[in-house]
Amino acid sequence: MTRLPSEALCFRRLAIVATIVATMGSPLRLQAEELNKVTIALPVLASVVMPLFYARDTGLFKKYGLDVDLPVFRGGPPANAALLSGDAQFLAADPYEFLKVAENGHEIRVLTLVHSITFDFVASNTFIRQHGIDITAPPKMRLAELKDMKVGNSAIGGTNEAFARWFIRYGGLDPDRDFDNINVGGTAPLIGAIQGGRIDGFVQSPPSGYTVMRVGVGQVLVDFREVPELKGTLFTGLQTRQDFIDSHPAVIRRVVKALIEAGKEIADHPLEAAQVLKNGAYAQFELVDLEKTLNATAFTFRPRQDSANDWQYVQGLFREAVGKNAATTVKVVEGRTWTNRFTADAMQ
Repeated sequence: MTRLPSEALCFRRLAIVATIVATMGSPLRLQAEELNKVTIALPVLASVVMPLFYARDTGLFKKYGLDVDLPVFRGGPPANAALLSGDAQFLAADPYEFLKVAENGHEIRVLTLVHSITFDFVASNTFIRQHGIDITAPPKMRLAELKDMKVGNSAIGGTNEAFARWFIRYGGLDPDRDFDNINVGGTAPLIGAIQGGRIDGFVQSPPSGYTVMRVGVGQVLVDFREVPELKGTLFTGLQTRQDFIDSHPAVIRRVVKALIEAGKEIADHPLEAAQVLKNGAYAQFELVDLEKTLNATAFTFRPRQDSANDWQYVQGLFREAVGKNAATTVKVVEGRTWTNRFTADAMQ
């Protein structure tokens, strides 16, 4: 891992702190009693939602007059239910979970936060040793050795299960017969299950793979950056309800501006961002794991607008993984399924 010289790193961190202090005192920041309360439902605590916590913990949300709550649910379905019921105004979701409900027309994506599918394939040291896997071989050759692997998942039919199937197929195996899915739960249960030998591996975004490596029970068998098909692909983004767009466009605009600013800062200063996150919602993770995570993923947070080709491509990847279903065949329409309306304004 590349580190800045200590003096330069300290100077940059001081500069970030000074910027945050200046932001907190800026005229753009509204008084506390004027802040709009907003809830953004999250399906998981992983790297893909780091811009949300960074925006909260550095005061970027408050800068734009927002008081933001970030509850973490156990997977996509309950988080999506919170959005549709009105308990949350926004949802951070990956394309697969979003496309499952896109046809009803109740939701629309207003911002993509992550521009690469950042799933790593993590395997236990025991499985790697028993199957004689050469971790220096090309990714497809490593994945070809995963026959009969017990793969842990966060939720039945969830995105990491779907992408485990994609990886298995990418390695030339048959996902319908060559591996076993075991429903385990979120990040901590997955790490515990691989430590206890209940599963042989799992597919998840960092930092869980780095934690498994640090505690000595497994390896990141395939890093997402090694797979060109995943680079630049639409991943986690921000959804809201169609009726909320009609009634609260100014709130959406401010949320999007704050998150675009957060994404730029993380991309430009990943080590400083890691420290901010360690001091906040990611306190249970080791700083070294967060630094490794953002060294690997920070570039994916740099904002850009979506395109129709982006949506067709990511939908095709999930169709390769799970075949044809409601999510992989639904018609994706600009202005109805997704919109650049708010990102275009925020990025000017």
